[in-house]
Amino acid sequence: MIPAQHTRQTTIKGYRDGLLVTLGEGDWSVERTRLFDQIAGQAAFFQGARMALDVGSQVVHAAEMGRLRERLSDLGVILTTVISDAPQTAYSARMLGLATSIHSEKSVSAYNPARGGLAQLVKETLLAGMKVESDTDLVILGNVPVGVQLEAHGSIVVWGKLLGTVHAGIGSNEDAVVSALLLRPVRLRIAGMLYPQRPRFSLFKPETARIQNGDILIEPWNKRR
Repeated sequence: MIPAQHTRQTTIKGYRDGLLVTLGEGDWSVERTRLFDQIAGQAAFFQGARMALDVGSQVVHAAEMGRLRERLSDLGVILTTVISDAPQTAYSARMLGLATSIHSEKSVSAYNPARGGLAQLVKETLLAGMKVESDTDLVILGNVPVGVQLEAHGSIVVWGKLLGTVHAGIGSNEDAVVSALLLRPVRLRIAGMLYPQRPRFSLFKPETARIQNGDILIEPWNKRR
């Protein structure tokens, strides 16, 4: 049983070759079990994914890493990379033919209709407890329920209902916007500004939030400017 007091969330990022999953810093057996439980509970999202797993300073020997890879395979996930600060863990990964680093460049493949250009794409509806981060714009094809956190250095576009927590424009990017078919997040932040209340939604009227004249303005998505 996972201790109730351990609440660190697994961080999931998209990168060129698949998903980068960063585990918490708790006991290895606890973090491993949390990972398996999350994958099993979000099978559609993870099915067929290629995973780079960042285990931090965890020491994982080859036999244990082999079992980890087999269990992930049983869950429909392909483990391609193990990233670690521990030399023994890196050695174990190489022994099993796994990569120990990923390219830092983001090679993204989604078109962002709000801004024009490329963005990180997530094609599945997310489930409560997930956190998705992006170093660029972020496009979600699906719903974002309460309990999901979205963070992006650029804009965030949700082709569905946005009900969770969203922070666009991380790093003082006041040109970032948040757009959704149904815009009603629990908390909405753009750059350093926090929208003072939970936005109301308009049925059948997709909306965009942007910074204008020192405030966050919510307006129709397709409004001509």
